[in-house]
Formats: sequence, structure tokens, C-alpha cells
Amino acid sequence: MNVVLRPYVEQFSAKPPDWQAYVKFIYIPLSCTSTLAKYLSTIDSLYASFCEGLWKEFFDTKGDSPDSNEIVNKLQRYLEKCHHTVQMPIAEALIVRKDKCHLAFNSEDDSNRISVPFIMDVRVGPIELPNVNLCSVDYDESSSSVVMGPNSPPSSTSGSTDRRQEHSPPGSPNFSANTTTSNLMSPSDNRIELIDLQLDYWHPASLETCKEREKEKEKSFKKEIKCSLKTQFKSVLIYRLILPNKINDPHLISLTIATKEKSKKLMRIGKKNKEESKTQLMINRLVCTTKSQSQALSTHIDGHEWQAVKFFQINPLWPTHVKYLPFLIAVDEFSYSLPINIS
Repeated sequence: MNVVLRPYVEQFSAKPPDWQAYVKFIYIPLSCTSTLAKYLSTIDSLYASFCEGLWKEFFDTKGDSPDSNEIVNKLQRYLEKCHHTVQMPIAEALIVRKDKCHLAFNSEDDSNRISVPFIMDVRVGPIELPNVNLCSVDYDESSSSVVMGPNSPPSSTSGSTDRRQEHSPPGSPNFSANTTTSNLMSPSDNRIELIDLQLDYWHPASLETCKEREKEKEKSFKKEIKCSLKTQFKSVLIYRLILPNKINDPHLISLTIATKEKSKKLMRIGKKNKEESKTQLMINRLVCTTKSQSQALSTHIDGHEWQAVKFFQINPLWPTHVKYLPFLIAVDEFSYSLPINIS
């Protein structure tokens, strides 16, 4: 996807906005493990047939190939029904890499700074997509507190401390990051390399908080809340794809993290998920920095690997007027709400 997206953004950023109306894409999966293919399957029942039966057998197995005519006919039938446009928000990953020759970090060297567009995800560490139903994740705007922190207290702490810390955001006085790897990691987790990172992210304040502050006429009130987290991570996933019929705000992206705890602890603004290992945090933007000058990250952006990354910043929308990548799909009894227009 990155091979198509980058030229699209570069070319149309230098053209008038109305040029974008003449180009649309149809994504035909060659593998059912593709992140974009899985996502499109959740919003298009006809597209989901590409991840089952004959098509899956043709591309994902090494057995005898089925009749090629059947594959062609299936593809032709789908193309004939593609009349609905879905606008995929294009996010920006601003990455800073180490110098290739001297492997030294130079913050003043603009040649090491690269803006990379993406529509799917940015990954650090050995992480897979969260095993959640994309159509079932919800967001409670009445609360802006982080109800599940990424670090739970050691087993020796009291129950009152557990409850107090459980409802405290990172960086608050009640939030403790003093955990030990030996107490929290299972034998299988020892094989996973931990990464020392600092995450700074901003999430929207609740609607109730905004209304209360506006009534009080607090001029200094900001509608974004900043949180910082310094710890050892197993993995970090920033998910750009919007959730159908749920959070249809192009200014929000999803953050999923796995820390050095025994089980994955992810964070969420709003309601607490029944399965604590499968939650998400909706954020406005994020900055990820390595804590050691000698450390560099291997970062995957839409499946493309970028090595020797020292720092990256995620913005939910591309900075030029090219905000979306248009896809054609065949919608079968599915109501999809298109993103709002961005001025």
C-alpha cells in the first residue's frame, strides 16, 4: 500500500483539490492476512468473500490451483458492483532516523527527517492486530479518564492502592511505574525484547468537561489533555483505520500498547472493556522517543519497515489538502457514514 500511497500524496499535493475526484482505487487482496483486506471485509460483505473459499485457497495454500476462469469471473463480478466510495483518512508519520554512515543522531540534519503517509497502522515491536471486532469498539465521550493504566502495581501492594491506581492516568500521583520484570513476566515473555520508550500523547477532553469550563469562562482551558508514559514496552500500535458506525472522527487515531506486564495491559478513554487485554485509547496525536541515545527502532508503517528510527510523531491527518485516499467498494446492506469534510 505504501508504494501507491506515497506517489499519490506527492502528486496530488501539487495539484488543485478537484483533481482528486478523478482517481479512485480498488484493493484486490493477494493475501487474506492483509490488514486493509481484513478491514474492508468488515464494511463490505461482498468483499469478505475474497477471504474465504476459492479465493483464499488460490492465494493462501500450496495445493493444486483451482480453475483460473472461476477466479477471473469472481473478480469481474466484484468490479461490476463497485459503486460506493469510501474515503480512508491519510495520517502522517514524521520519523527521524540515525545517520546511515556514522549511526549518530543529529537533530539539526533535515535529511534524516521523513514524512511518511499511511492509512493503516504504525507498529513498533512484534505486535499483531488486536483481536477485537472492529465494529464493536465504542467510545464514551462523557468521560476522559484513562481507566486502565499500562502498569499495574506489584502483588505486594494493598488493595486500596490497586483501586486508586487503576483509575489514575499515567503521570498522576497515584500512578506507579515501579514494576519488576521478574515478578510480572511469564516464561514465554522473556523471549520478547523490551524497548525503553517515552510516549507523549494527547487525547480529547470529555464533552462535559468542555461545557463546564466554557461556562466558567476559563480562557486557559485546553480541549486536549497531555499524558506521558516512560517504561519498557513490548509493542506499540497506532491504528489509523476508522471504525465503522462508531468513532467517525478523522482527528482521532487508536493507540494500543503492551508493556512488560505478565498480560497485555492496554488503555482506553471512557468505558472499561470486559476483556482488559483488548482495549484501545483514542488520541489526537502522539510522539514516541527512544530513551537511550544509542537505541534505534525498527518501525513498520503500513507494512513497510523503516530501520534506525530515533523518533517519530503521529498526526491523524496529512498536512496538505490531500486528506483521504478514495476506495471503491460494493456495499451490500451496509450503511457506511463517510468522514466529515475537512476545510
